[in-house]
Amino acid sequence: MPRQNLQRFGTVVQARMGSARVPGKVLSLSKGRPLLEYVVQSLKPSRVVGELIIATSEGASDDAIAEWCNLHRVTCYRGSEENVADRFFQLAKAYGWDAFFRVSADSPLIDHRLMDQAAAQFDQQSCDLVTNVYPRTFPRGQSIELLKTKTYVKSYSHFCDAEDLEHVTRFFYKNCGDYEIVNMRSSTDWSHIHMAVDTPADLQIARKVLGNMRQSHSSFSLRQRVALWTEESNRKECKAA
Repeated sequence: MPRQNLQRFGTVVQARMGSARVPGKVLSLSKGRPLLEYVVQSLKPSRVVGELIIATSEGASDDAIAEWCNLHRVTCYRGSEENVADRFFQLAKAYGWDAFFRVSADSPLIDHRLMDQAAAQFDQQSCDLVTNVYPRTFPRGQSIELLKTKTYVKSYSHFCDAEDLEHVTRFFYKNCGDYEIVNMRSSTDWSHIHMAVDTPADLQIARKVLGNMRQSHSSFSLRQRVALWTEESNRKECKAA
């Protein structure tokens, strides 16, 4: 039975070029396509993606992200370089979504079905935040957060330190007693698996996995993605031993 459109959602992909360990990683190429493109293509099949916006900074180092968005007709919002939370605040106010997804651009293999699951939870329960990281049972690189816009806009003025402003949702977990948080759990505990591109080694694995996929990566189930990543990671470890 198709999901009724009970809520209006948006999707904000947080992206930057200035990674300390892998500079420029979001535009690093695999099969001639940047990782950011894989993230966008991973999310688009979701029934609830809504407006998809790349949120980056006004810094010169992120001009390349804005140029890529312009070339591929993807909406780009540029805001404070250090206050990431303000980017989400400005977008939430401007678009008036009922809720919005927060996704990191370091997750080229993220499964869009997690968005559908989060939206179903949001529709069914009165909550401020649907997440799959509190506690984590899904791999890193498969993190999904869906925040009620009214809650976020109302709470933003209480973000009190640099980490709240950088990590966007940290404030809600830190003050969990004041919010209704629903956590999605995986039937398999994959919390030890790291599929986010945080290091040069992660980037090599991501390139290899994406390169070995003979059909659209969005068609692979999460279990298949985890298996492919784990296999390549283990192969890399064996070669290094």
